[in-house]
Amino acid sequence: MWTYGGSGYDDAINNIQASDGTHIIVGLTESSVNNYDLWIFKVAQDGSTVWRRVYDGGGNESAFNAIASSDGGYTVVGTTTSLWCR
Repeated sequence: MWTYGGSGYDDAINNIQASDGTHIIVGLTESSVNNYDLWIFKVAQDGSTVWRRVYDGGGNESAFNAIASSDGGYTVVGTTTSLWCR
């Protein structure tokens, strides 16, 4: 069993299997600051973390889904309460 996250509240909301067998996990984290940040990370087939990204707009952010794009990246769907993102 693998454990992901930090010392605060972390919530993996969705797990999307990529075409190469890896997994994109999206959700929210409170491990780095006092509000919720959008959290996305890629996990290899062996369970190791390939990469991890946290996005903070100043309010509360959360990711609900990720869709593979034609350039090899991902489009992330989520919500925010940050004023500059509305």
